[in-house]
Amino acid sequence: MSNIKKQKTNPVKSNDFGLAVHKFQTHSAIVDGRLSEKELECRDLWGHVIGQLSAGDEVRCLAEDCSFRAIVLCTYREGSEVRMKTVSYTEVDAVDYDTMDASSSVYSVKMRGVRKWCIVNDETGEVIKELIPTQGEALKELLEYKKALAA
Repeated sequence: MSNIKKQKTNPVKSNDFGLAVHKFQTHSAIVDGRLSEKELECRDLWGHVIGQLSAGDEVRCLAEDCSFRAIVLCTYREGSEVRMKTVSYTEVDAVDYDTMDASSSVYSVKMRGVRKWCIVNDETGEVIKELIPTQGEALKELLEYKKALAA
């Protein structure tokens, strides 16, 4: 006698089994790198895309600064109500936003598509450095650049 019968659990039915593509959707979202694991579950974050979600769908979240990657599961969706649950969260490249002091500097770090992360003089539009792979590295280089200017 199998363990399934002892536990009185029914076997998986054929209509409950199938290719993932036929059972749920996987979405992708680029999100703010300052969001916490819990903030990814906030209903307001998903307000504009609720209509595209169904219970059981997964959303792969990648921070715009590549600081983390997460998988968020839609556990409930009815009309404009949605419940999300973070099932995995992995920090990739920690970004220290405190090193960015935009109020005291004319320099900023910006994503420029194929030019990757760039250090930009906001007053002149001049690109000081480009092709920096991550925002974290760009922020470190901006800090070093500011120190060099101050010396």
